[in-house]
Amino acid sequence: MKMLRFNISWIFVFFLFSNAIISAQNFSWSDEVNFMHRVDLLPSYRTNTVVEQISSYDRTGGNDDGFSGKYSYIRIENGKLVLADLKGPGVIHRIWTATPTNDSITFYFDGETTPRIKIKFNELFSGTVFPFSNPVSGSAIGGNYTYTPIPYSQSCKILFHGPKIEFLQIQYRNLPNTNIETYTGNFTEVERSNFLSARSLWANVFPSLNTFKKGYSSDTQEENKTFTINPGEEVPFFEMTYAMALKDNTKTSYCRPTGIMNQLKPFMHPWRTFLAMHTEKQACEAY
Repeated sequence: MKMLRFNISWIFVFFLFSNAIISAQNFSWSDEVNFMHRVDLLPSYRTNTVVEQISSYDRTGGNDDGFSGKYSYIRIENGKLVLADLKGPGVIHRIWTATPTNDSITFYFDGETTPRIKIKFNELFSGTVFPFSNPVSGSAIGGNYTYTPIPYSQSCKILFHGPKIEFLQIQYRNLPNTNIETYTGNFTEVERSNFLSARSLWANVFPSLNTFKKGYSSDTQEENKTFTINPGEEVPFFEMTYAMALKDNTKTSYCRPTGIMNQLKPFMHPWRTFLAMHTEKQACEAY
């Protein structure tokens, strides 16, 4: 008879919500970076936000989602391929491609005639050019990506300086009625420190409890259990008693899996998480 033996460590992080995480009137590169390294802000609900995407999908419903490059740009200006022409205020938070090239890509902001970002398309995902640094930017099974935020106040036009671009996705958030500080490329020491914190957090596939003990997650509990499961046997591994009034309209509760997030890169251990308990004022997340 085979026996399965498990050593499981559960970390339960309790989040206390506030009515305002970020001012509704002001937004900067630093604010977006805070969301990248402040795990306690993950459950905060973002209002006044519209998320959209530009991609190289086949407009006819066929399978030419980038192979020919026909649907990978919106128009041609002075021999350059216009990949996006976004109206602000907003922030680009993800760029992806499966087919990077050595051609240049430029970002023009707020109607300016000089680009604030000019970089080789493949260097955007190399992880070696700040702030497009590993692992916030990189490549893995599934493509090449960058999550480095690029905010813009009035507009952002992206030009590709090559004859052909294939597979492409650009995800961005529109933030109407928000005063956004446009990307400058000039970073303070505090901004560099916060971005380094985000890089360190993303690179840590074996986080300790102390990693999450900050901000709204400063109150944490950890429980370690070792147990054996025999064939056909069920073993409860976690129980928690939490008092709440379901009839009270000021509080709600539910139990719902929110999915398993797996790293696609070979030999990397996955991050796994599910929502164990939630109220309007408090939530319990298991990693």
